[in-house]
Formats: sequence, C-alpha cells, structure tokens
Amino acid sequence: MRILLFVATLLLGAPVYAEDGDAPGDVEPAELEPAPRVQPALTVGVMELFGIANPPPHLGLFVLASLDLLIPLNDKWTVILSNGAEFAPDNQNWGGFSFVILDRVVAQTPTTVITVEPQVGVVHNAVPLGGGQFDHALYPTAGVGMAFIGEKHTWIPTVTTSVGLQGEGLSQGLILYYSKAL
Repeated sequence: MRILLFVATLLLGAPVYAEDGDAPGDVEPAELEPAPRVQPALTVGVMELFGIANPPPHLGLFVLASLDLLIPLNDKWTVILSNGAEFAPDNQNWGGFSFVILDRVVAQTPTTVITVEPQVGVVHNAVPLGGGQFDHALYPTAGVGMAFIGEKHTWIPTVTTSVGLQGEGLSQGLILYYSKAL
C-alpha cells in the first residue's frame, strides 16, 4: 500500500494520505534501522608469495599487518579500505600496500557470516641490495578472499595476483588473514 501511495505522490505532486490519516512516509521510531557505522579493524596475516612459472619460484613468506576501515553500505555490502605493511623474514623483503575491498555477504548462519571479497590495490616492495641499498618496485594487484566472520573471530583466506611494473612478471599470493574489529 505504501508503494502505491508513494507513486501517487510522485504523479500528483502532493502528499496522498492513507485511510488511517498517516502520511506515506510516517515511520514509527521502532521501525527505523540504525545507521550503519564506519568501523576500524586490525588485520594480521601470513602470505606465501610465488612467481607464476613452471616450477613456481618461492618469492617470500611474508607477515602482514594492516589497519582497515570498514564502511557499510547496507546489510549486504561493505567497502573496506586497507593500508598496511609486509615483511618477509626469509629474504628481508619489506614494503607496504593499499587495497580497496568490496565485501558482499553470501551466506549467514546464527553464528557465522560468509562473505566474498574481490579486491584491487597496489603493493610496494623493497628488496635489499646490500650496504643499506634497496631496489623498490610497485605491483598492481587484484584478488579475491572469502571471509568467515564469527562472533569473536574473522578468518579470511585470500588469493592475489600481482604484476611487476619493471618486468618482474606475474606473482601469486596465498594469504590467510585474521581480522578483529576495534
């Protein structure tokens, strides 16, 4: 009924009232949804990075940490802005990254929410050359993750593909993140 009243209001240009005398937009306070709120989160992870070749060369086992900003759009979609740092103890590579992630709820149980997270970003990597010198490189990166959001824990297995802008070729990352809202 409210949809018909709304359409009539648009067509006639004046408010049309329902039989009970309420205007079509009248909403009781109890019916209002709370506005989604922006929420920070801390995310840590581990990534195995390898080149795309036959056989795939090992490029580093990285530990990752990021501060994320979760921006809910509605009950199904959230935009996540992620900025962080990475370090590979096995070869001393380090750098930073920035990603934009579009989080979409695909399933929900009473205790777990499952989302799909396509993402794009850029990774900066610094490779030690010795004597305090580093070779710096940028890698445009895209990937997809699947978040398992529980009442207390969020686990996000993710696969990414990066391309080196200086001819380094393609690399792939297999990542397991743990995230906690702050």
